[in-house]
Amino acid sequence: MSCCNDRRKIAIRVTRIFDGARRRRRREITLALSDFQPPAPEPPLTYISADFSGAARITSQSVMAIEGSTRSRISVGFEFPVLVRFVAADGTQGWARSSVTDSIDLMLTLPTCPYMIETEVAFASRIGTIDGSSADIIGCTLTIVKILTECDVAVPVCCFSYPDAELTEDIACNALFGD
Repeated sequence: MSCCNDRRKIAIRVTRIFDGARRRRRREITLALSDFQPPAPEPPLTYISADFSGAARITSQSVMAIEGSTRSRISVGFEFPVLVRFVAADGTQGWARSSVTDSIDLMLTLPTCPYMIETEVAFASRIGTIDGSSADIIGCTLTIVKILTECDVAVPVCCFSYPDAELTEDIACNALFGD
């Protein structure tokens, strides 16, 4: 379809945040560590940090309508990876992988149209100890749960019509070559 139709609008499909909520909390967690880099760091390992920021993988979700309310109870289980940084006894810096499992229970308004639930997490820890292949840490988590819908947005566009062009190539070339 031409952008210069008589309505002078185009439709764009966008993802809209219909509703959402966030939660901040401090947690004490024991992490199982794997994929050490370097592969065999010299113990003891000194804990530096554990971090993650991004979309969490939803492992379970349930939605229950609340009678007499426009809101619903939403329970979401999720997990996200963390990168644990450390310093080995020989001064070599390294890291290991782990994951954190969590859940959240909220009251949110749901749309009548199809929707998706998305969870984003920001996690940071600077306090902890490493013992063998596990780490006991204290971290702060910011969890954001969003109810997303897809919708079409009509955007006004301006049309510009170019005037008909005249062929001036022969005139310019004749003047240049003295014909």
